[in-house]
Amino acid sequence: MEIKLSRGHFSESPVRSCGIAGFVLTEVRYPPNHKLPRHSHERACFMGVLQGEVTETYANKKLAGRPSTLIFRPSGEAHSDYFHNAGGRVFLIEIEPWWLDHVREHFVIVNDSVSLYCPLFVKLFLNSLHSSEQERSGPTHHTRPGLECGSSPREEPDQS
Repeated sequence: MEIKLSRGHFSESPVRSCGIAGFVLTEVRYPPNHKLPRHSHERACFMGVLQGEVTETYANKKLAGRPSTLIFRPSGEAHSDYFHNAGGRVFLIEIEPWWLDHVREHFVIVNDSVSLYCPLFVKLFLNSLHSSEQERSGPTHHTRPGLECGSSPREEPDQS
């Protein structure tokens, strides 16, 4: 059986989450030897591994993630994750479909899972995290209904 995760929802409680400009940015920590059962995400997303190691299994293939690895997953692709002995800390970037449609008008976009070693990603994320923690003493900025920078996602109010 496959679990389908909606926008901004993960199996573990996020450390922090923020929605901005067609993206949902979420930091999540996983305990040692944690296995996420087969699931898919409603939105395409990038998973940047900040700490620990993860093995992602999909379609009889495996992707290995270690610090500075960036994994892209298209929306709806079923996969499972295993966080090894040290557990894991990841930064997820969910992408709204309208944003991907706009980018497709100008660029070719990968439609399969892919893993890239990208140390610059981790450096940029950790620098921005440090900056946001210094600014945290100010008011929280609301960027999307139901999501506040620096907090966990909440259910969005029903718009119907």
